[in-house]
Amino acid sequence: LLPLLPQAADSMEKFRSFEDPASGIMPFMPEKVVRPKNILLKVFRGLIGLCLGLVKFPVCAILFLLFILVRSIFELLPIAFLRRPMIRIVDVVCCRLLLLLLGFWWIPAGYPKKKTVTVSRAGAKQTGWPPLKSASSGSILLSTLCSYVDVLYLCFRFSPVFVFPVQDKGKSVGKVLRTGPLGAIRLIVGFPSIADRRGLESISHVVANSKSSLSGPVVLFPEGVSSNGQGILPFLAPVGPVEEGSGPDQNGLEQQAWMGGKVPDCYALTIRYSSKHFSPIYTVQSFFSHAFGLCAQLYNSMEVTCLEERATELKAVDQGLTPSQRDGSSWSDRLRTAMCAAASSPAKSVRAVTPRAGVSNMGTAQALTAIEVKRLFSAQFNKR
Repeated sequence: LLPLLPQAADSMEKFRSFEDPASGIMPFMPEKVVRPKNILLKVFRGLIGLCLGLVKFPVCAILFLLFILVRSIFELLPIAFLRRPMIRIVDVVCCRLLLLLLGFWWIPAGYPKKKTVTVSRAGAKQTGWPPLKSASSGSILLSTLCSYVDVLYLCFRFSPVFVFPVQDKGKSVGKVLRTGPLGAIRLIVGFPSIADRRGLESISHVVANSKSSLSGPVVLFPEGVSSNGQGILPFLAPVGPVEEGSGPDQNGLEQQAWMGGKVPDCYALTIRYSSKHFSPIYTVQSFFSHAFGLCAQLYNSMEVTCLEERATELKAVDQGLTPSQRDGSSWSDRLRTAMCAAASSPAKSVRAVTPRAGVSNMGTAQALTAIEVKRLFSAQFNKR
């Protein structure tokens, strides 16, 4: 019922060219499926999983299509203060039902129990419940990305606008692609590209539009693609700066020219999954086999950790100095470190990773974005 993953040492060895050299982590390698050794237990679980999958998979598919259809209808309402609450109702009801059907009965969400790293030097108090309740239209919400299930949770909590960094010829361009829940899932299963420049926008324009149209917070996935949660990939522009870039969209969020001159509120969260048999994490597997395998589970686990509210505050200027000059490190680097700390658990430490894209004839790794590295990894993985 579940996709077989390469487990032998020789099978894993051919993917080593895509690992992070410092840690040895392969961020796009799917989690292994753990099968019981007892043949009777294996058959019993297989039959239970088959029954659950055959029942829940079509129900989830129908509910998801209904969710997209009803949501699309309400998005056509011309009056913003009527459109927003109707979309919230649809998102809360449909997405929570989908999460329940997928086995996420209870989703704990909160702040780190112990403050380890903050992006803001001043820090902030952990106030307000539920976490990140202040995230509203016109604010930015940065999130890790491990699965298409992330989209369902974020819709349930925030009903946001989703934006993805895009790349051109293996390099980040600083523009983003705005989309809804269906488009976000398609981009997670596929790869954000620059196929249509007419659909690309600056992050400042998306934030201004979100605020004026009451479209909800702007969820930006700074890594650009999903990974297996063992590490956090480099942040692409417009979150992280591009070394050779000089345009306003390539200087990072801290140096954006925001419309109206007001810097938006910025928040961040991490989503972590734990599993014993089948992982909800999705990287490069077959989408339908993974979705069926997810439906075949009786219970799945998700945990959301939010960085302290306002600890990710954007400050474009402070006494004539940028945050990078003031603190000695870029805002995006400190944010990445903070998100690694928030995503870590006693059982697993999450690190900042930079995967390679294979080795060239000259013996040096190619300098490509994580989007292109994952594309190359997916092509090799699915040919095995």
